[in-house]
Amino acid sequence: MGRLIMINNVNLSVGQPLRIRSVSSNDRSFYVSRIVALSQHTITISLPYDAGRMILWPVGTRLEVDIQQEAVTFTSEIIDRALTVNKSYTILSPHSISKTAHREQQA
Repeated sequence: MGRLIMINNVNLSVGQPLRIRSVSSNDRSFYVSRIVALSQHTITISLPYDAGRMILWPVGTRLEVDIQQEAVTFTSEIIDRALTVNKSYTILSPHSISKTAHREQQA
């Protein structure tokens, strides 16, 4: 994988797979994406596809982001999108991350 950055004790790296879904949509499906670029405040992820169709959400869409490698889930928001050659969303880096296992135990 590429560049590594730690945010809230979670290792994130360019190329790392993740699953995303819209929190505000009736569609509860998760879609596969990858981290394209990282900064302290933003994460750029590839646009997800489903059966060859781009999943397009507008700026401002709230997302649930699941990083299975790290057993981590967090909520973020799309703050920008690029629909040129390298189609991507830019989302906010998480301010608070919950470990999936810990969250499931409390449910």
